[in-house]
Amino acid sequence: MTESIFAATSSCYGGCGLEETFFDSSNQPKMQRPASHSRRNDHSTQPHLRCRSEERTRNADESLRESENEQAHDKQERKALQKSSTAHKEVDEDDFHDALAEEAADKKSPNDRIHRRAMSDPFDTPLSDENMAQLSHLDAEAEAAELSMNTEGKGYPTLPRYPMAATRNKNCWSEPPVSIYSVRGPKYLSNSKKVPSGNYLLPAIGCDLFLVEDESLDVGCRTNRILNGHLRSLPTFSINFRFPWGSMIMYWEVPSKLAKYIGLNKKSSMVPIDEPDFSPAEKVLANYLQGDEEYKNERLKLIPYVAEGPWVVRNMVTGRPAIIGKKLPVSYKTFPAEPGLAPLCQCTLDIGSSSATAKRIVSVCRRYMSALTVDIGFVIQGETADELPEQMLGSIRIHYPDPLKAPQL
Repeated sequence: MTESIFAATSSCYGGCGLEETFFDSSNQPKMQRPASHSRRNDHSTQPHLRCRSEERTRNADESLRESENEQAHDKQERKALQKSSTAHKEVDEDDFHDALAEEAADKKSPNDRIHRRAMSDPFDTPLSDENMAQLSHLDAEAEAAELSMNTEGKGYPTLPRYPMAATRNKNCWSEPPVSIYSVRGPKYLSNSKKVPSGNYLLPAIGCDLFLVEDESLDVGCRTNRILNGHLRSLPTFSINFRFPWGSMIMYWEVPSKLAKYIGLNKKSSMVPIDEPDFSPAEKVLANYLQGDEEYKNERLKLIPYVAEGPWVVRNMVTGRPAIIGKKLPVSYKTFPAEPGLAPLCQCTLDIGSSSATAKRIVSVCRRYMSALTVDIGFVIQGETADELPEQMLGSIRIHYPDPLKAPQL
């Protein structure tokens, strides 16, 4: 009885934060411990706390094992790399030099092509005759055309039309959508607003790219050879960009209702356009085709766009229209219709004799030429109310042109 009373009293004092004291049957203290270690705080009497402790222990063990496994894996990889490096160092030097000799012999094969960095300037270093002889087009058709180029009476090879899988869509041309161009609207003279252009007046039919050894050579004069020898099979309007290193010539077909005005004017005054079905832009184009050189230089506008290319080129070629007759030396030649030959109007832009600004732009474009896709559009400027709205004359898109693969004349 006495023992149970002492046990109850000690329990009450323990609950108040005092020490617990246990007595034996002789009323002597058996042991003492702080209240913080009482039975009610013992984890052994609380299963959920014991489970959490065991779970933390397991997680720590698993993390340790994972760390050990990763270290072992890294050690194995280092050993493998060291072993591979050692094996490479033990390669016989004679075999290595033999392999280099075989590779050099393969490169000297005349059937192999020369590969250069796309961003390099192919014109910085003059090419030797041996290297120029090795240049060829990527596709079989272009190579065959290049071989026939040296045959007397054969036409020069022309760029293929996009898409061209054989050349990976490089060194080819296409006609860009007319929707990318904005021209003077019907009320431009009063509100200065431009509108999307209508359809092209002239459909594109081809593009040529040539290298020339003699800068004075005007490839455009060889009308029986350019455009693969088919230039004057249709009424044609062509624009020849003459660079110090070669020429790029673009061709558009002139519809029959406009072709009769090519070279029609032999005097200073133009023949009035009395065509009720002509649009304002068609009347302006008819006047342009029969106009003299001064009239042409005041009306022909160039609108360039860089569809794809480095930022440095896109930053310089802004797509702003320019009257090219006021920026570059321009000359014109007209070839009236003859038996078996369609009429031709040819415009030549001499880039080599242009202004310093134009030369700087061309120099930058030349360096990045094989990394560019360029849209080159033209429009005849309307200057009076009855000549508006304007309409795009024509446009050609050049896909990654590489002059090193162009035929040399």
